Amino acid sequence: MPKGFSCSFLDLAVRQSPQGLCCDIFDKRSQPEYTGIEMIRMPHVHSNISVTAKLGVINCQFYRFLRLCSHKKCFVFQMVSLIVFLKAGGDPLKVLLKRTRGLFLKEKFLFGISAFGIFRMILLWVL
Repeated sequence: MPKGFSCSFLDLAVRQSPQGLCCDIFDKRSQPEYTGIEMIRMPHVHSNISVTAKLGVINCQFYRFLRLCSHKKCFVFQMVSLIVFLKAGGDPLKVLLKRTRGLFLKEKFLFGISAFGIFRMILLWVL
């Protein structure tokens, strides 16, 4: 595979890195041809669905990122982006971090280090 090679398929971006293949989340909204198109990413904080369903977005995305991201750096970036996006939409940061912390407490190790260590990395970027 040529150096610097990358491709995307559905929501997965695969690229060549010095450590080998790196898998990350592909977001088509980052492509120039989609910049002018309005897209709904997550339920709005004041939408008419239950709070559990709104916060379920964090659960779903946590496990999606965990499954698709091959490196800790990619996973942390995606989680920080999600929390920042939801906070900008009006969700209280305290509630978002509480739900996120609960997910990390269920796991012992992620990417070869303690799951809580990764949560602390996310906190450094979010706070």
